[in-house]
Amino acid sequence: MITIYIDKRKIVTEKGMNLLQAALNNGIKIPNLCYSRKISLTGACRLCIVKIEGRKGFVASCSTLAEQGMRITAFDDELEECREREIELLCRSGKRSADAWRILNDAGFANIYNVEGGILAWADEIDTTMRKY
Repeated sequence: MITIYIDKRKIVTEKGMNLLQAALNNGIKIPNLCYSRKISLTGACRLCIVKIEGRKGFVASCSTLAEQGMRITAFDDELEECREREIELLCRSGKRSADAWRILNDAGFANIYNVEGGILAWADEIDTTMRKY
């Protein structure tokens, strides 16, 4: 077992577990779409990005293994802005936008983005019915 810190919260987890699973196992709901323990990890959706102290840029938490003493930031304004941009790109992807909305809704996201202005919210914070635009 190793100790990591996610948003200053001490987490004891198995060595070699990815950061996303360690967070989820401890009630920290880092957003994610493409993560599945049954398939290879790609980090393709970029919603599970986090910052690791001492490293530059963002990493996909689903494809980054926990290491002893890691200090991770899972939620801050910069990360939330990046996640919002990723969701906006998914929802504006032409013919696939309807599929993107359905996938995002099924994954627990709702009212993700509308034309009146950027609205990013997790389903447990708002009504989960999808708004069409």
